[in-house]
Amino acid sequence: MQLTFSLTGNENFACHLAEAGGWGFEHLDTGRFTVGESYVWTFSDVADRPVNLVDTSARSGDGFLRLAFAADAARALDASEVTLVAPYLVYTRQDQRSQSGKTVSSKCFSRLVSSTFDRLVTVAPHLHQYSALHSIPSHTPYAVPLLAHWIAAEIEERLIIRPNEESVQWVLEFARRIGAPNVLLRKIRHGDRNLDVERPELPHYARSSQGIIEVEILS
Repeated sequence: MQLTFSLTGNENFACHLAEAGGWGFEHLDTGRFTVGESYVWTFSDVADRPVNLVDTSARSGDGFLRLAFAADAARALDASEVTLVAPYLVYTRQDQRSQSGKTVSSKCFSRLVSSTFDRLVTVAPHLHQYSALHSIPSHTPYAVPLLAHWIAAEIEERLIIRPNEESVQWVLEFARRIGAPNVLLRKIRHGDRNLDVERPELPHYARSSQGIIEVEILS
């Protein structure tokens, strides 16, 4: 039977995932030494068993180091396979060299992921510039059908906002599925944290606190 482990902050999702898959759910002991360096420790028997490590790793500092330490520990204990399950996979959006000297972080990070894990599961990764990014087998489920189904059933008046031009390929399908109008925001970027946003006039029902759906496409 597969074993599913959660990195700190992902316990609830990992537990539900393990229940849905009929897998075992185990805890990892994570912490820091007095000098501030991270450690990961597992007491579980993983020999000859597939291991799933669940971690979104969004906005984390040394989160990937803890993931790498956990994967290394699983392999040292003879796990048959180590899979990263990351609902949101960081660094995939940085896929172009916008200025000379800047790193293309997605390529560097993909090499780290591919050298650390045997398989990857993540939701709709940002792949505008590549048909594939990682050299390991990857499963990338598409969230739009499930989200659209829930919104169509639960919300009566619907307006979809496209946060930028890049999101058009997902948002138009999203709007079509739920039969809703959509509008486009335009971002004028002056720097990493300095931008202006142009937005069209919104329908009257979208000006209240209800009835508006902003689709933030992270992929």
